Amino acid sequence: MKKIGYLLGITGLVLSLAACGNNNSKQANDNSQDKDSYSAKMQNSSSNKSANSTASKQSSSSKTASKDPQKKSRTNLANYHYTVPAAERHQPNYTKNGNLTKPKQFTFDNFGTRQQLSKINSQSKSLSVDNIIYKVTKAKVIKNTPKTAAAKQAVAQTLNLQSVPNQYYTFVINYTITNKQSDTIALNGINNVKTDQGDTLAVNNQLSDSSAGNHIEPNETKTFTTVGYLRDYANQPTNKVTLNFGDIYNLQGNKVSSAPTQGLTIDLN
Repeated sequence: MKKIGYLLGITGLVLSLAACGNNNSKQANDNSQDKDSYSAKMQNSSSNKSANSTASKQSSSSKTASKDPQKKSRTNLANYHYTVPAAERHQPNYTKNGNLTKPKQFTFDNFGTRQQLSKINSQSKSLSVDNIIYKVTKAKVIKNTPKTAAAKQAVAQTLNLQSVPNQYYTFVINYTITNKQSDTIALNGINNVKTDQGDTLAVNNQLSDSSAGNHIEPNETKTFTTVGYLRDYANQPTNKVTLNFGDIYNLQGNKVSSAPTQGLTIDLN
């Protein structure tokens, strides 16, 4: 089945955009797998369904596809690897490993999107509900310039975008969840993200979140990443976003914590 290969290919959309910066040895093992990437592990079933639905629609009719330049030729993203031009590699702000820590630094993802750090904000905002602690550690704004059709195809399917402009912005937020309950918990992911521009993003609408489906044992902390599309950021910058988390369950499927009544508001400046 091609779905698994495709999802593995999508995880290269962002290369190590932010180190999580937690020295906990147990969490460090998780961090190696939870680096900033648009879809991280793509564990949201709704995200998977969205990607599959988009793929089937794009391949269903060659006549329809010919009307949309983004659907003319589809690329096997699982095997795609973009070669960064020498002129870009020799730029002083080019960062090969993708760990962008200073504004104007840039990297390229596997599909050919030039990703430049616009803003970075290290912060510590937390929320505790029913012995479950949510904490945001870092927020970034990324300026994205897709250089290939594959780059547009990848982000369109990952963030469920109807069209992809030649330049767009995304936020990348690292956060941790700590389980202080006595039993292992199962995460339901972020319900939505609201921006101060009036937009609401969800996993089937311009948002990717790596937490859904993960289990956290008692007294364990795990780090996750959420990435969202910032509409018209160049003209109307989004300054704040609010993360609204979902319900928490035990491994038997029983709800052990309802979605927090308040979210975590993050400053992107």
